[in-house]
Parts: sequence; structure tokens; C-alpha cells
Amino acid sequence: MIKPYREYIWFDNDIFACDQIDERLLSQGYTVYEVIRVINGHFIFLRDHLHRFRASARNSGFDLWMSDDEIEQKLYAMLDANGSPDGNIELSANYQPEACPNIRHIMAWYIPHTYPAPVQYEEGVEAIFYFSERISPNTKYRNVPLKDAARAMMESQGVYEVILVNKQGWVTEGSRSNVFFVKGNELYTAPQEMVLMGVTRHKVIHLARLNGIPVRQEKIHFESLDQFEAAFLTGTSPKVLPLRRIENFTFDVRNPLMRNLMHWYDDLLGLEIAGHCKMD
Repeated sequence: MIKPYREYIWFDNDIFACDQIDERLLSQGYTVYEVIRVINGHFIFLRDHLHRFRASARNSGFDLWMSDDEIEQKLYAMLDANGSPDGNIELSANYQPEACPNIRHIMAWYIPHTYPAPVQYEEGVEAIFYFSERISPNTKYRNVPLKDAARAMMESQGVYEVILVNKQGWVTEGSRSNVFFVKGNELYTAPQEMVLMGVTRHKVIHLARLNGIPVRQEKIHFESLDQFEAAFLTGTSPKVLPLRRIENFTFDVRNPLMRNLMHWYDDLLGLEIAGHCKMD
């Protein structure tokens, strides 16, 4: 069973109190999802998430049956029912084409969240390699085995993240984040066809190019990380988070280019919040 973090959930056409969700609703057929951050009663970069949500559904062989406006209306109704606290929301769509008649559900609920502490932004975090890869990386779908294995590795090794490495030895992404590397005045990350195209990843690439920083989307071998001066993770929860170590590779957590990107992203986030704050 899935236990919502707050009292009210959105399920299909209704908003109602619920203390548990039957996980079988999401384990049959095809389930795609998004994790969206809420700050000051506002869904951060909501339209970007809905664009990827719709693309994930198409990649899985079905079309969403609600418009973006309808989804946004239901999300805010669920948010208001819970008192609009800050946190993370999971938005999921499940389609079961083999059922007769076809079964389809769309739902959203608050999920537990953990955000990096200020000291982690200052001192960086550690990660280890995980030699695994996601099928259809451009699609955000429920992959419980990989998620559970990654969590077990992080807990046993005491690290913040695991960095996925495919069969050819190329670094792809984190289990719940994207990863970037810095060399000189250039930014490096895996090609988009090899990763989930994260919303934060997209914003960071845009900010880098806006400020004249070349972004190279290239294959990076896990044994060649010593060529880079800095590394960082991006994601809905961590935002832009420095890496100080990936196994035997260490990185400069004070790298100026990375620190600038952290500040620029925080400024962009501030503008996003200010542009949608609720006025009394």
C-alpha cells in the first residue's frame, strides 16, 4: 500500500480523504508519473512537468485523456484541500489496455520528501556508481526494482545518490537526478537520448547557454571522470547540488562556474515563485 503524506488525494474526478492507495492500481498496465515541487502554494515549473508527463504517456503507447488545464485545476483543488503546504506531489496516470473495458486512472497525492541541508550545498555530497540503466530513459515510468535497488545501495553505503553506468561504461544519470560535469569553462552531460530529460536539467542548460557557457552533451566514460574539475546533480528536490566525490573521483565544490549556476537557478526559482504567488 502507498500511504499519502497528506490527508487528501486526487483520484480521477474526485478529491477525497484517503489514508492509503492500493499499489495494484499502478502496477498493472502502463504507469507514467511526475514529481512536482510545491512552494508557497505554487507548483514549480508545472507546465514543463505536464509537457514531459504527456510525452511519457505517448512513449508508453497511450494519450492522456485530460487537458493540461483540467489537470492543473484538479492539482490545485487537491492542494487547496490539504492547505497548500510546501512539499512534493506525485502525479500518476495508469492505463490498462488489456482490460475489458479499458481501465484508466489519473491521480495525485503528497509524497514524503527530503531536501538537502544547507551544509550539503556548501560541502557537497557523495555518490557511487551503479552499473545499471533504465529502459526507455526518456520516459518517466514506475521502475520499482531499480528504485528499490538504488535506495538499498545508498542506505548501505551512506551516500546521497547512485550514478547509473550502462553496459558500455557510459555515465548516464542519477537514480533520481541528472548529473553534470565541469571542465574549464564548459559544461558536460550525457546526450539526451541516454537520460530522462529532467525539468531542472533543462533549466540549467538554458541558464548556462544564456550566460555564454558551452554545454556539451557527450558520452562520458565512468573511468575518465578525473578530467573534470567539478560535478553536480540536478533535480526537483536537490535543485543544483554539488558532488564532492564519486567513489575515487573527487571534485571542487567551490568551482566558480558551478556556483554561478547554483545562484542563477535559485534566482530563476525565485522569479517562478514570485510570478505565481497568491495575493490576499
